[in-house]
Amino acid sequence: MSRKFFRRFSYLFLLLSTVLVLTACNRFTQPPDSPQPSPTLPVSPTLAAPTPTQTTPVPHTFAILAERGWDSTALFVRPGQQLEITATGSWNDGLEDTPHGPGGTDKYEPESFLASAPIGALLGRIGDNPPFEIGEHTIMTAEFGGELLLSINDHPEALSDNTGTLEVSVSLGPEPAIPAQLLTNELDGYRVLVPAGYQAVIYKNSICLTLNEAWMMACHVANAFIEVSDAGGRTLNQVADEVAADANPDILVKRTNLAISGIEAIQLDDIYTYDVLRKVVIVYDDRIYTLTFVPWNDTLEDFARLENLYNTIIHSLTFLPQLEAPLPAPATPDLSTMSIRSLSSTSPDRQWRAEALLATFVGEFPADYARLTVSRTDGSASWLPFEQVSDYGGLGTGYISEFYWSADGLYLYFSDRASSEPCGYGFTTKLHKVDLRDGSLSEIPLTDMLFGEITISPGGEQMAYRTEAGMLLYDLANGSSRGLPYAWPEGFGYVVGWNAWSPDGQELAFSITEPLCDAFEPTRTTTHVINLDSGVVRTPTENDRWLYLPEMIFADPIPTAALTLQEFLNSLYWGGRGGQGDYNYERAAELYGGSYETLIEMNPDLDPDDHAALLRNACQVNGFQCLRLRAVTASHVWGGGGAQVVDFTVYLMNQDGSIFVRGTCCGEGTELPQTHFVFSVKQMDDGTFKVLDLPPYIP
Repeated sequence: MSRKFFRRFSYLFLLLSTVLVLTACNRFTQPPDSPQPSPTLPVSPTLAAPTPTQTTPVPHTFAILAERGWDSTALFVRPGQQLEITATGSWNDGLEDTPHGPGGTDKYEPESFLASAPIGALLGRIGDNPPFEIGEHTIMTAEFGGELLLSINDHPEALSDNTGTLEVSVSLGPEPAIPAQLLTNELDGYRVLVPAGYQAVIYKNSICLTLNEAWMMACHVANAFIEVSDAGGRTLNQVADEVAADANPDILVKRTNLAISGIEAIQLDDIYTYDVLRKVVIVYDDRIYTLTFVPWNDTLEDFARLENLYNTIIHSLTFLPQLEAPLPAPATPDLSTMSIRSLSSTSPDRQWRAEALLATFVGEFPADYARLTVSRTDGSASWLPFEQVSDYGGLGTGYISEFYWSADGLYLYFSDRASSEPCGYGFTTKLHKVDLRDGSLSEIPLTDMLFGEITISPGGEQMAYRTEAGMLLYDLANGSSRGLPYAWPEGFGYVVGWNAWSPDGQELAFSITEPLCDAFEPTRTTTHVINLDSGVVRTPTENDRWLYLPEMIFADPIPTAALTLQEFLNSLYWGGRGGQGDYNYERAAELYGGSYETLIEMNPDLDPDDHAALLRNACQVNGFQCLRLRAVTASHVWGGGGAQVVDFTVYLMNQDGSIFVRGTCCGEGTELPQTHFVFSVKQMDDGTFKVLDLPPYIP
């Protein structure tokens, strides 16, 4: 894959519903074994959570197509939650002459999604966890947390000849209760009790409290907000006046004086904005604490629960001594005006998930935005250790690039990568470490590093990079380092690439490519193997098979696969608009590895070998919706070695920024509008990645 590929600063959108649960930026702490408030905290006797109403689960119905593979349901399941799944209808796995039901056939395939289940059986999967058999009906208790995905059981590369649709009904039982938890925000100087059944969603200097079952929309459907800002010398009455002035001017705002933890406060009722609100404002230590409760409407059926939430917060809120003033948080840009993508990675033990949102705006004032979220896969904790807005500077502008997990499960490492214009060779600018025990972030110095990239051993124990004297090995556990001398070529007309670590960690292969960025000279690449104990460098032999194992080079294929998909969709989109830079139909053809059979049948007048022309007609004539990518909601990696495939469930974006919706069409046997589409990206034998699917089709 061209190194220019890594210069793309257009980024996949992370779902707005991603929840930053319980603590972020090492600012929030909650005693894990002490859900009750401390003895010194004033607590009202009204804090008991209301008894939940027993309701019959409402089934969710989905049309699952046999040829699609893992299909998103947008249903999030929590560990310990009960599921009842029922399937009707018939489909065909491509091997049988007649359709069969969701129980499958009498055949088994060792390389299918689930070898122990019959071919053609309905399967389920929760997040990135192992699949399980459903068949016609199953009742189960979820062991893991994550999105529920559904699929036919088949060989991953044999889905295209499948036909038929199942109607699948999913009923979710009540979610396991969340106990009351004491939340301490040391940086913003307060402590508050989160009632049972609610979760705290934290972002910058504010939190919202949302019901457990409302996690998908997070703060968009929250019932309470606590926001902290600088008072700038303003008095309590001045702040209250400003809040009242933002309300509907035709409705009088009612004021009530309160005392919260001995501090004077003002309660404001009948604030009509997007909904009817109750707000409480406090000024303490030159900070404004704004509490918002919504919807404050006593005619609503569940208003008693909101009153209980209000009483809990008002009677439990206490203020802490002010700590050192925080650095100003970066202003989140308007993502609708930016090109966006995301990178994600799951730890080897599947306990943690890292997701980076990266965006760039190229206009009068170009800028880059990056945000990293690290969450437990069971939803029990989440950190926001990194967020940054920076000017776009071209040469040397860095962005989150690679994730590495320590073997002991305690740390996540991620690097910033930049590009050299106009050649596009990438180089590492920074290496960060996230402590998964508390979400704290630190930077590992890249002392004496020359232009190039770092490489980290598969177990996350060591880092290596190039220095003027040779190679530096850095122990990530204890911070010690040692140098291995090596005589690099003279001058700056070459680039060093890191190929692979030997399985025993004793050797490291690297390549030297020269000349660098010379349009008139062919490039030459030589590969070398260095012994990390002795420093002896040798030429690789045919016995060094570990050099050619793609999984040694691409330990986590998701970031590269995501970049490939983003560039493919951008190339199709901009190809229909005269091209933009390297984005054109020729580039799309280079990144597409799927079948052209349908396009050849649709375009008999075109040369079947002119793939760029076929893709052009697909977008401009045949009805394929060549749109920009808006969001990624799920990904799955299957296969191994040089045949790894990453499945992305994505949303596409209309010209106005709204989500693309495909209505009933296309002979797929479904009456449901479709907003999400599955794209598969395959790692080829040469290590490159190619997209296997065309955009959605509308006749």
